[in-house]
Amino acid sequence: MTVAETLPAGVGVAESVWGALERAAWAPPERLRPSEWAERYRVLSRRQSARPGPWRNAEAPYLVGIMDACVLPGVEELVIKKAGQVGASEAVRNVLGYWAHQDPDPVLLVLPDEKVGRKITRKRIIPLIDDTEVLAALRTETSHDVQLNQILLSNGFNLSLGWSGSPAALAADPQRWVINDEVDKFQEWSGREADPISLAHVRTRTYADRRLMVNISTPTTREGLIHGQFESCAVKLYYFVPCPHCGGWQRLSFDRLKWEQFADEPDADRRADLIEDLEAAWYECAHCSERIGERFKARMVQAGVWAVEGLEQRLDELAPQAGLGGIARVGWPAGKRVGLHISALYCLWDTWAGIAAEFVRVQGDPRKLMNFRNSTLGEVFEQQIASVTENTFARKSREGPGAGSVPDWATLLLSAADVQKDHIYWVSRAFGHALRSQRVAHGVCETFEELRERALDVQFPTAGNQPLLAVRMLGVDSAYRTEEVYRFALSDLPRIKPIKGEAEPKKWASPVRVSRVTYRPPGRSKRSQLEVWLHLLDTQHFKDLLNSKIGGKIEDVDPATGEARGEVEAWLLNDENDDDYNRQLAAEHKVVVPTGRGRLLELWVPITEGAANHYLDCECYLMALAHMNMALLTQGRRQRKSWRERRVRR
Repeated sequence: MTVAETLPAGVGVAESVWGALERAAWAPPERLRPSEWAERYRVLSRRQSARPGPWRNAEAPYLVGIMDACVLPGVEELVIKKAGQVGASEAVRNVLGYWAHQDPDPVLLVLPDEKVGRKITRKRIIPLIDDTEVLAALRTETSHDVQLNQILLSNGFNLSLGWSGSPAALAADPQRWVINDEVDKFQEWSGREADPISLAHVRTRTYADRRLMVNISTPTTREGLIHGQFESCAVKLYYFVPCPHCGGWQRLSFDRLKWEQFADEPDADRRADLIEDLEAAWYECAHCSERIGERFKARMVQAGVWAVEGLEQRLDELAPQAGLGGIARVGWPAGKRVGLHISALYCLWDTWAGIAAEFVRVQGDPRKLMNFRNSTLGEVFEQQIASVTENTFARKSREGPGAGSVPDWATLLLSAADVQKDHIYWVSRAFGHALRSQRVAHGVCETFEELRERALDVQFPTAGNQPLLAVRMLGVDSAYRTEEVYRFALSDLPRIKPIKGEAEPKKWASPVRVSRVTYRPPGRSKRSQLEVWLHLLDTQHFKDLLNSKIGGKIEDVDPATGEARGEVEAWLLNDENDDDYNRQLAAEHKVVVPTGRGRLLELWVPITEGAANHYLDCECYLMALAHMNMALLTQGRRQRKSWRERRVRR
C-alpha cells in the first residue's frame, strides 16, 4: 500500500508531509502580468502620490497596456512618448516592482543626472519597496544593500542607478532590463563617448533575446531623443476609444476638442476661467460629429484598447479580448521596437475643459505654448508660421500654360536635380525679371546620361516666336552618390554645378558659399586628382525665398513696350498637374523651434517624418541657381530694354 492510499480523501502527499508555511515557501511564484501585479500588490502612500491607496487600473486604464507591453514576447525596446503627469512614469515603476518580485534579474535605471537620480531613488524607488508588502519582505538585514545608487534584495534582484552625464556609470556590469527615464532631459552628447542610450543598450547584450530597454519621456522638439526614437519604431501603438453615440473607434486628437468661444469677453484669462468654471468644452466625434461631454470620458477610456492604426473596423471584437486598457496584438509589422504615445486628453483626473482653458491662456507666448504641446499633448513643439497646401499647386497647374514651352518674358532657363539611390528627380524652370519663374518640365530619370539628355542638352520653344531657349545651368545635389555626381560635373564643368544644402542656418555673408573639393576619379593616382567647386546652399534662406514667390505677385511689364500691365503671379507651373509633385512641394512647413539659452529659430521641417520632398528640394535649388545667375537676369532685362529703345529710334 502506498502513502497516498493511506491518506484521507482529498488530502495530497504534500499536505501530509509539509506544513502550510513550508508549502508556501517552496511554491513557484504566481505568474502575473505587470498590470495584474500592480493591482494586487502596489500601494501608493502619501509620500508617493496625491492619490494614496491601493493601485487601481480603472483609474488610468491606458497604463495597463504600457505596463504589459514590457513583457511582450519578441519586444526588445519600448519607447513611451507621453504627456506629463498622466501616470506613465509610475506605471514603469510598477514594472520595476514586478521585476523585483517576479523576475529578479539586474536592472539599470538611467536618469538625466546624478542629482535627479538620487532624488528619484529616495522619493520613488525606496518607498516603492517599503510600501509594497511583498517587496519589503525581500529587504535584507544589511543596511548597505539599499542605497541611493544601488538596491539589492534577498532574491538576487539588483537595481543600479546610472545617469546620462557619466559614461562610466553606464558601462559596467551587464543588465537584463534598462529604463531610460526622461531621455529628452539627458545631457547633450559630447561626442567623445557613445550616447547614453547606446551605452546602456550595450549592457544588455549578455541577455540576448531576454532583454528589454524602456525609453520614456515627455517630448520637447523634433530634435529631441524621444521623438526620434518613437518615429524609428517599427510598431507604433495608439490608444483608441469608442464614441458613446455611434461606437466609432478613434484616437483622441486635440484638433477635435471644442469649446465655447465667449467672444464677448476680450480678456483671454477670463475666457479661460469661463470655459473651466462652466465646463464649456466637449469632444467632437471623428465619425458622427456628435458632441461627447465630459461625463462620457471615463466610460470611453475604460473601454479603450492599444492598437496600430488601420484596425478601427476590427476593434469591436479585439477590445474585449485585450481586456481593460489592453493591447490588440494584431496587424503589427515585423520589428522588435515598439512605440506608445499617450496625451492628457485621456487622463481621467484632467478635464477637457481644463485642457481647453490652458490652451486659451498660453496663446501668444511661445514658451508656454511649447510646454502645453509637450506636457499636455505629449507632442513636439512646432509653432507653424508658414505652409502651403497641395491644392495651391493643383490650382496653379490648372491655370498654367502647356508643358514644355517657355514664356516670352523669360531670359534664363535653369535645371536642378535631387539624386537618390536608384533614380533622380529633376525640374527645369524659366526665369525672368524679379525672379519671376515658370516650370517648363519635370520628371524622374534613372541615369546621369538620361538626366543630361532631359534636363541639360535640351532646348525649349519660346512663346512669341522667340528663338529656342537652352538650359544654361544644371545644379545636382551631391549628398548621395557623391563621386558619381562629381564625375558627372567634370564632364561639363561650366554648366553642371555640384550643390549641397546646409539645413542649419548659418551666419554667412551670402546664402551661397563655394568650396573647392579635391576629387580623385576611380583608378587614378593621387597625382591625377581633380578639383570640383562645390556650391553650399543655405536651404532655409532659399526655402523662405521659394515660399515668398509661390504666394507672391510682381508688376508685369510688357517686354516690347515697357508698359506696366498689372500684377501677376511670381511663381508659375505648367498644365501638367502631377499629384506626386504637388504632394512633395507641400511636404514641409515652417515652424518656430526653441534652442538652448532661450533662443527661438524659424526652420522649415517635414510635416510628416519620412515624407518625400525631392521636388521641393529641386525647386529650392533652382532658387539658389537663379540667385547665382542674378547678374545674367539683370543683363537680360537691360538687353531687352536696349533693344526696345533701338526699335523706337528707328
